Amino acid sequence: MATELHARHRSQHTKRVLDVTENLHQIYQHMYRNFDAEAVATLSARVAWDCSKLEQEANQEDKLAWRMKPKLHMMQELLEYQAYELGNPRGYWEYSDEDFVGLISKLALRKGGPATPRACAQGVLDRYRALLSLGDI
Repeated sequence: MATELHARHRSQHTKRVLDVTENLHQIYQHMYRNFDAEAVATLSARVAWDCSKLEQEANQEDKLAWRMKPKLHMMQELLEYQAYELGNPRGYWEYSDEDFVGLISKLALRKGGPATPRACAQGVLDRYRALLSLGDI
């Protein structure tokens, strides 16, 4: 989408958006193929730089877009510093936890009956056991 957006508008803004998406894609390529801490650190710094420029641009236009979030700084910490000591962050990347929380949220969803903490917890356990017995987990 970013490629199509830039092809259509050819602005400095769309080029930055394209650069952010391409650099993030390259980071993930490194994490799932041949991890190179030096290359990933460079890509991380580029993403942060472009995001900061996009935020400045949005602020000048009084838009609430491209706000710098703590997750960006966490990404930098993992990719620009910790990866040299701990290796590929794929094993300790925060999204694994978020995926698990998302799974638990789906398992806890109640379509009827009481939504008490006990009922939600029991529903999670029952659904987990069912998925486990089916081999889906």
